[in-house]
Amino acid sequence: MSLEFGPMGSICRHDTDHNLIYSRVYPYHIKYSEWETVSNQTNYCYYYSDTKYDSYDTGERHFYDSDYVYDMPVAVKNKKCSNNATAQDNPIAAFCYKVTLKPGEEFSYNLYGGGSIYKDQIIDRIDNIFSKFDVEAELQKAKEYYDANASVFTVETTHKEFDDYVNTWVKKQILAMVLTNRCAKGTCVRNQLQDALGYGLFNKDAENYFSDVISLQQTNGFLRQHHIVNNAYPISGLGLLTMTDGTSWMVNCTAMYCNATKNYDYLNVVLPYNEGGEATVAEHLILGCEYMWNDRGMYGLSLLGDGEWTDPINGPGRGGKGVSTWTSMATVYAFNNLAIALEAIGYDNEVISTLRERASELKDNINKACYIDNQYVAGFNDDGIAYGAQS
Repeated sequence: MSLEFGPMGSICRHDTDHNLIYSRVYPYHIKYSEWETVSNQTNYCYYYSDTKYDSYDTGERHFYDSDYVYDMPVAVKNKKCSNNATAQDNPIAAFCYKVTLKPGEEFSYNLYGGGSIYKDQIIDRIDNIFSKFDVEAELQKAKEYYDANASVFTVETTHKEFDDYVNTWVKKQILAMVLTNRCAKGTCVRNQLQDALGYGLFNKDAENYFSDVISLQQTNGFLRQHHIVNNAYPISGLGLLTMTDGTSWMVNCTAMYCNATKNYDYLNVVLPYNEGGEATVAEHLILGCEYMWNDRGMYGLSLLGDGEWTDPINGPGRGGKGVSTWTSMATVYAFNNLAIALEAIGYDNEVISTLRERASELKDNINKACYIDNQYVAGFNDDGIAYGAQS
């Protein structure tokens, strides 16, 4: 590989004429046979400064001068960057401005970051959008949008830093992930459900995201982990595997949203199934619990299938017999969370009692089978051997 490429085929470059640093990461692929099919695809990340800087860095090695990126960067200590292009390094965008201010003077600049398919698109945005951008007006719009969305759920403690983290930064991150689908081409339902749960604490629009996912549930109760959003990007990589944890995320996140916000009316919303037919949200979740209860194997634990939340563990259950401690625990939580939600709307007591009885039985199964040598093992493979164990 040429020295101009960094880890995973990344490059990072500086464009002096446009006050720009841009990087490209080689397209994600699983098998070597896929390399050629994605080699002509491009994707760039960039940072543009509307004010000229004195120095720059494009790679971690020159900026930090250390493999430990939590130390004070050498560029900060030296009060200047190296002006070096990165080679076989993790890309970064760092600009250094030398400014001398008199009392009362101010200095400001604006940075624009984003993604594009071609470098020409970045230049076009600089010339036709960023150079004409009313930053103050856009900041005001963003502030109004954020205030409207994030002022509902706040905390106040004796630790201001913690309050700022919860009330500001966590919400901004949740908003970014929800509105961009984590910049993903496809749908990973666990990600969508996690983000919708956080979003739902301060915006009822989260129900739209829950509904999108619940409508993908099959009529047997199973919810596949990965789905196609855009036919131009077929499912690949981990998406080709049949993960077993999607159904537990659906029940847990939806029930927890209703319990946390007391918005139990959502359980009565009618949604379709993936293959046709429809049911209330409550009935979708109950069917999901029924599927999880029946989808069990040795020791009465949840089957692993191709994998679960711990993505790298995707082999021990491919024979159809391996079981997962994590999915079993998630199922216990799902049963108990849904029981609380159904109780709040006066649902059938027999259904609620069954959920709690099954949660208790599954909890006992987990503790009896999975707690070995003072820790919980990750599960048992197709041959009944514990994995994720001390020995």
